[in-house]
Amino acid sequence: MKQPLRFASALLFVGSVFLVACHSTRSPTAAVLPGIACPQGSEFGNTGCFEVRGQVVGTAGQPLAGIFVGPHPAPSPHPVPVPAMFNTVNVPTDSAGQFRVRLMRMFGNAPAGGEPDTLSVYVVAVDRSSGGLGVPPRIRDSALVVVRLAPAGAVPTPVKVRIKLPVP
Repeated sequence: MKQPLRFASALLFVGSVFLVACHSTRSPTAAVLPGIACPQGSEFGNTGCFEVRGQVVGTAGQPLAGIFVGPHPAPSPHPVPVPAMFNTVNVPTDSAGQFRVRLMRMFGNAPAGGEPDTLSVYVVAVDRSSGGLGVPPRIRDSALVVVRLAPAGAVPTPVKVRIKLPVP
């Protein structure tokens, strides 16, 4: 009876290592360098990027460290001829509750006809410690913002966000 348990434990351990390795928060795009232009990568047809920075605080306005933050494009209510796709990056807040993240458009182009290249984005903050194994975190909130995408080769203007989580 102990043999199947050891095998299951080993399998669970190896699976968690792969899961953590595949969901790293330290991707090259997570590091944001102020004043650096949106890169033109060779893997995909990167056609622009946007940057979000801000702070996550508790109910008393205290900065919250270690909260994971990630922007997620909101679904568009209007049909788009060619949908855009973005990389996904989640970064932890620092000791002052600050975060800064940049997302690149991996597919899709700027609108034709001189229309503004904007996108509605949910900036989601999650306290991962408020969940558990198989239990989603219960402390989370988001803010809906509009970002302007900078074309490849241009420096994006960051959008600033402040999110308050129900943490005393």
